[in-house]
Amino acid sequence: MMAGVSVAFRADASATIGTGHVVRCLRLASELRGHGIESWFVCQDLPGNLSDLIETHEFGISRIRLHSGNSPSLEPAVALTTGDAWEQDALATRAALESAGVRPDWIVVDHYALDARWERAVRPSAGRVMVIDDLADRAHACDVLLDQNYFMDPKQRYFGRVPDTCQLLLGPRFALLHPAYRTYREGREPRDGTVRRVLVFFGGADPQDMSGLTLETLSQHEFRHLRVDLVCGRDRPRRAELERQAAGRPGTAVHGPRPHLADLMASADVSIGAGGSTTWERMCLGVRSLVITVAANQEPLARSLADEGLITLIGRSTDVAVADVGRALSDEIHCRSRRDSVARGMALCDGLGTPRVADVLIRGLARATASAGRTSMELG
Repeated sequence: MMAGVSVAFRADASATIGTGHVVRCLRLASELRGHGIESWFVCQDLPGNLSDLIETHEFGISRIRLHSGNSPSLEPAVALTTGDAWEQDALATRAALESAGVRPDWIVVDHYALDARWERAVRPSAGRVMVIDDLADRAHACDVLLDQNYFMDPKQRYFGRVPDTCQLLLGPRFALLHPAYRTYREGREPRDGTVRRVLVFFGGADPQDMSGLTLETLSQHEFRHLRVDLVCGRDRPRRAELERQAAGRPGTAVHGPRPHLADLMASADVSIGAGGSTTWERMCLGVRSLVITVAANQEPLARSLADEGLITLIGRSTDVAVADVGRALSDEIHCRSRRDSVARGMALCDGLGTPRVADVLIRGLARATASAGRTSMELG
């Protein structure tokens, strides 16, 4: 146990960017709590934020707002293109931590719109800096960088973008999954390749209504025999309409927000959904994946996984039609020879990424404490 040690997280959720950044930070914070390390969150006060979820987990939170002209609050996706917004964010983050009386030993930033400038600006308020990234499109000034995505040469993606001393945690073995995925993986019954049950989930918001399009596909005569579990995220704007649509299809269950999807995934033979972090959840439990990318940043990873035969990539949400989903699902139903790809996916992601990352942070603190002790003795 490490009493008196704390970690601060800077991450945002909104109806536009979704919930994934905050959710994976919550998983790491919960793991750290098991080691006696408390966490504090700093989040923009945006429509569709997850402040209530953070408080439900009994973590402290500071809400910050950024301003630009007449705009009362900036969406994170545009912060780097709005002049000094990154600097406003850094100053607001430092002020929020100081006001809360939090002097974190680590600050963890999971934010596509913040880079090395922000990290250098907040470093005086924290002992060490960890970055969670997926894009490899900007420079970082951090001690540890986590990118849980799968690429053939992951280190090359960050060459010249991080300090030489930065510890890189790369690949799905570091994926920040809920502990339930490991539990369900251990109790998993081998599948025989027959498709009987389908899980549909397109994230916390699903603004393109890929859930509705997928359910329309599954309502066709060819697929009416399948059991369907459809999960609506917290910010689903058309849930009532989707429930009416589901009511007309026998064998369809609509689920609201859940702490994890492990139980539903363990029961599914095929999952239809977006790219992103849910990819690793599906792989961990050996679920065959049909993927529709819902954001540009999901496309490189989805293409890489599809090239390796680890997922079936249907296409972009802006281009996909009911017929495309139907063809992909029909192919999946009539092809039982994908066991090798399922096994390879399970080997890539074993569900232990969250404790691995927590261990890196804890060992970093231990080294810093030991170094400080040696310095004190030398000065004495």
